[in-house]
Amino acid sequence: MQYGQGFRDNQISQPQILSAIDQQILDRQQRIQFLKDYGEIYWLPISLGIASPAPTAGTINVVLSNNQDFDLLLYAAFCDLRLSKIELIDSARNRALTNGAVPIPAIAQFVTTAGVIGYPFEWEAPYLLPAKSQLKINVTADGTETGGNLVIKCKQPPVYQG
Repeated sequence: MQYGQGFRDNQISQPQILSAIDQQILDRQQRIQFLKDYGEIYWLPISLGIASPAPTAGTINVVLSNNQDFDLLLYAAFCDLRLSKIELIDSARNRALTNGAVPIPAIAQFVTTAGVIGYPFEWEAPYLLPAKSQLKINVTADGTETGGNLVIKCKQPPVYQG
């Protein structure tokens, strides 16, 4: 058999070898699916820290979430602010989760002391925040709101106890 003839004649079958990038994508998709199927609820609270009295409209406050020792699959959010804007960035990979600053109700359900306002919704596509990563949050004040709490609903890897 001449070199290459087996490939032309389909006589040699070799397993498909994925490129390093393809393998990383596949691994990430498998981690996402595992968390969707078996993950346990985890609430990631983040204080947005808009000063009181309310700062001038357009003032940007930057906060970081706590990092965790495990992957988190982010898929919904709740916030007690509704007029300010927010930008979410995975600081470890410098990847924006929003297209610049967006109105908070675009990504987080508005919550008051009286309860949730509107219908609950989950994000179109969940986001895998790798272990040890933090969310960088840029909050653009509207000039009337202060404080602010954002809580992201996540799934964490299951905790096995034997």
